[in-house]
Amino acid sequence: MNFSDINSHRLLSLCTDFRHAIEKAKMNHEFNGVYSLENFPNGSCGYTCELLHEYLNEYRIPTYYIWGSDLSGQTHAWLALAETVQVYYEPLPTNYLEIIAKYDSITQNTSTKHYNLDNSIIIDITGDQFKDKSEYYNFSEAVYIGEPTRFHRLFHIDGPANICEDPFTDMNVLKIIKGYL
Repeated sequence: MNFSDINSHRLLSLCTDFRHAIEKAKMNHEFNGVYSLENFPNGSCGYTCELLHEYLNEYRIPTYYIWGSDLSGQTHAWLALAETVQVYYEPLPTNYLEIIAKYDSITQNTSTKHYNLDNSIIIDITGDQFKDKSEYYNFSEAVYIGEPTRFHRLFHIDGPANICEDPFTDMNVLKIIKGYL
């Protein structure tokens, strides 16, 4: 399935409804004690991405969880539609393979996985937490779906360490959010 095959209006609707459900649940104090959502959208991008990733999986829309940090150490997370991310493998050097064979017989990985996010379609439902910060271009989109913006490019993605294909999801919190959909 390519992004062009996905009904972009449906994706926008799902993500917008999900964000509104979080906002409604927050207004009803459903997240008391759930530190990651008490100040939504501020400081909740990673946790929110984990939840949205699982929700979109239910609609067979696979995503990757992406996070990065800028030069000041500020972090931000969003999702990327899996089918828009280029994944390729680079073989490990021969001498490294010899080391693995000798000392690490369990993994036996013979290649390194790489991700190219340049032409990916991203989904960001917490970017508006930066709306009052000029150094982040006053990014104010509550729900953004599209190519990486100059705002998103501020955050350095350090390869596979910052990309997760299947993040952990708190199903109890997801159940609360889905109650507001």
